[in-house]
Amino acid sequence: MQYLNELKPAAVTSLHSYRLFRLLNAAVPSSSPVERLFSKGALITVHRRNRLTDEHFEQLLLLNANKHFVQ
Repeated sequence: MQYLNELKPAAVTSLHSYRLFRLLNAAVPSSSPVERLFSKGALITVHRRNRLTDEHFEQLLLLNANKHFVQ
């Protein structure tokens, strides 16, 4: 607390923004979200869809992964 009291107001503001940055940009502690995304990708690339471009595959994967956000 003594350290924070001795800082200039601008330094304290930057310290708070750093804490916010760390909170919002923290690494995911588990690999399960990535594994779920790979599983969805495997379901998209079936034998009938063997000519998908990378861009089209990415669009389908994002649509599939985010479908629960659409009302």
